[in-house]
Amino acid sequence: MTKGSNSSAAPPPNTFARAVNAELRAYAARRKWSQRRLAEESDIPQSSLSKMVWQESRPLTVHYLKVICEALQVDPVSIVSAAERTVRSADRATTQQDYRLAAKEHGQPDVSEEDYL
Repeated sequence: MTKGSNSSAAPPPNTFARAVNAELRAYAARRKWSQRRLAEESDIPQSSLSKMVWQESRPLTVHYLKVICEALQVDPVSIVSAAERTVRSADRATTQQDYRLAAKEHGQPDVSEEDYL
């Protein structure tokens, strides 16, 4: 690859990035905005918006997060906070499931949420 070339594909989004994108899609849906409408309101080409937020094939930059949030009239901090809560909740559920599976595999009684949280 030559210097300055950007031909390599972006890495897949992590769980947090997917949660941020899901929050943005949810806010657009609450406003009953299509992808096209959000692209118009945020002055982002629809193909770029689609790749960043819907297809998740291109990373969403902080700049575009701010622009999209301004169009949706939502504070970027609330989007990020909601995404963080979603990720933490999913992590807790996975951990609880892992503890229950481990307890059953070793003949131990099932565990309750209070035992580990």
